[in-house]
Amino acid sequence: MVATFRERLLALQPVDLAASWALLQAHFPELAALSQVSADGAGRSLLEHTQQVMDLVRVRARDLSLPRARTLYLAALVHDLGRTGAPGSRQRAAGSAMARDLLRRLEIAPWQRDHIVYLARSYDLPFVSGRRSASVGRMLRLAWTLDTYLLYLLGVADCQADGVRATMRSQALEAFRERCLQLGVLGRQPAPLLPKARWEELAPKDPWLRRRVAGEGRLWRVKGRLSTAAEAEAWLRAYTPAPAATLYLPVGVPGSGKTTWVANNLQGVSVVSMDEMRERLLGSRSDQSRNAEVYRLSRAALAGALEAGERVVWDAQSHTWDARYGLLALARERRAYVIIIYFDVPLAVALERNLRRKEAVPEEVIVRNYGRMEEPRPFEAEEVWRVGEDGRCTRYAWDESVGL
Repeated sequence: MVATFRERLLALQPVDLAASWALLQAHFPELAALSQVSADGAGRSLLEHTQQVMDLVRVRARDLSLPRARTLYLAALVHDLGRTGAPGSRQRAAGSAMARDLLRRLEIAPWQRDHIVYLARSYDLPFVSGRRSASVGRMLRLAWTLDTYLLYLLGVADCQADGVRATMRSQALEAFRERCLQLGVLGRQPAPLLPKARWEELAPKDPWLRRRVAGEGRLWRVKGRLSTAAEAEAWLRAYTPAPAATLYLPVGVPGSGKTTWVANNLQGVSVVSMDEMRERLLGSRSDQSRNAEVYRLSRAALAGALEAGERVVWDAQSHTWDARYGLLALARERRAYVIIIYFDVPLAVALERNLRRKEAVPEEVIVRNYGRMEEPRPFEAEEVWRVGEDGRCTRYAWDESVGL
């Protein structure tokens, strides 16, 4: 039954969620639970709302390539998850966790799963961004994170399913589309600031160094330091190589295996660990009473290691963009090569492993942060390594020929 359900989804065939009630109850309880939640004052359930959105995006998906169409269809399937709780960030976190686990059971490829979760988590973002013009940096980051056209189409379908109640949201959605068109990022990643020939002329010839320069430049574009071809060219002309430091940035909730994997696979590297700093200062890794001081001291240790040109691991969760952003800026200021290592482990596995730790992390912390997890995207680093629950690592390197 599950295999047939999956095949129909991947083939973009109609799926009747109500008729699949027994299957949902047995294998996808997250979806089954939507039938108990009202989507509006008319007595319609969220499961019926999900069905409508899926039917609408199927029509829209006919003009897309098969991979994009599948991504959109699956995002429609999971975008209502989590709406059973209180509105806001907690709702989005709950929905992200449910979507991630459901897509695992459907055996969706990891990188596609990440994209679907981002779309489902962000489906209401255009309604907010459209009401007030988002900064260029935020729009660039969004376009490097997900397909903005798929996000727009998902929003359109959600508004159509809501009918007349969604008039203001529809207006905001169209404003979002216009903003994407204005910046050239509707359904595409941000274009390089420099033509390819100019990039190849000015950028370092060594592929490793060129990748590092491109990664640094992407962050400066997000921060607004580089926004024109002239600024990019001047920056490249003035660029001088620094000590070849490397920052390894593990990403994962407690129990995902970060510390063990690093110890087994990255010999000879320095490790800056906030847990170890807590133990040194407070006598316990679980003592959260002086987190600001622990972070300040750990960050200073990381800066020193990077300035010395060392290979260094920042051993913390780093599970959100906000948690990574400051560390990425620190590394870019010191011209370090950045490798993000994402520990893609199911919540149940992380919870089970946590029970075997000497000092277990409270279960609610792991559950909360698993929901808040913002999977690292390729634009953030020169390389993203993905480690599964079996410890196997798949490596993705940014194409340095793309340019700045």
